Amino acid sequence: MSQSLINNLNTRQFYIDGGWVDPIEQSSIAVINPATEQSIVQLATAGEDDVNAAVSAAKLAFGSFSNSSIKERIELLEAINAQLILRNDDIAAAISLELSLIHISEPTRLR
Repeated sequence: MSQSLINNLNTRQFYIDGGWVDPIEQSSIAVINPATEQSIVQLATAGEDDVNAAVSAAKLAFGSFSNSSIKERIELLEAINAQLILRNDDIAAAISLELSLIHISEPTRLR
């Protein structure tokens, strides 16, 4: 994984209730490159209290989301999709590194 990608990751917090929050329990897990057996990055792990906070926030958000129109839901999902497309290369690079695969950012045509 490129250093710039690692530097742009928030690996020590969780996104809960519309913002980044520190974990209640301070523990982490290493993501290992199976080819080198080296740690790529340390990720925060969620304990029971962290999960409960996320579930509580999701339950609160469900009320307003369930009352939103189909148009509003489509707009939200399209905005999420647009962000995923912008990060496509980063996501592919992270998955490739984690699985020890070769990542090619530009598609290659077979002849």
